[in-house]
Amino acid sequence: MKNLKKLIVMFLIISLCIVLNSTSYAAALQATINITASKTEVSVGDTVTFTMKLTDVSNAENGEVSAIGGKIVYDTNFFENITYTGVILNETTGQFTETGSFSNNSALGTITLKVKDNATGSGSVTFSELEADDGRENYAESTATTADKTFTISIEEASSGNTTTEPTNTTEENTTTNEPGNTTEENTTTNETGNTTEENT
Repeated sequence: MKNLKKLIVMFLIISLCIVLNSTSYAAALQATINITASKTEVSVGDTVTFTMKLTDVSNAENGEVSAIGGKIVYDTNFFENITYTGVILNETTGQFTETGSFSNNSALGTITLKVKDNATGSGSVTFSELEADDGRENYAESTATTADKTFTISIEEASSGNTTTEPTNTTEENTTTNEPGNTTEENTTTNETGNTTEENT
């Protein structure tokens, strides 16, 4: 009986060692949420659209990312009327999410802001807490983060429209000869932006 117990214990130990040695550790997801702005110089009343794209995907479960998320914070003195497509956005907190099956270079949602009619100077828009997830239970392995991204949107400077007029110089020369007194009179008048010079000989 004692020998049987020893054999059972040894079997369990060997089985446990085999299981531990055969455990594979999956590589963590890598992915980047790339964001671009439609323009960075605007006029009052313009809209600016921020487009998101999933890039640099590797080690994803089944080769796909199942969800992305983040947060948008913008200058409310400069922007108004936030609209969005593709993502679900909480307009109070700025948190947004999007779910689906996303592979490398997949297009994601868009967020659009309107420049206020009385906006001046510039306004900032920051995307933070950017994450991609492939659905695995292990958070450390299933989640990839992207660094914060800040955009500065500025009002375009209007051209002055000033023109410079060059002064016009006018030279008038009159020569009169009187005979028989042999008297010659020469008058030269030069007008330059209101200045007059008269020379008599």
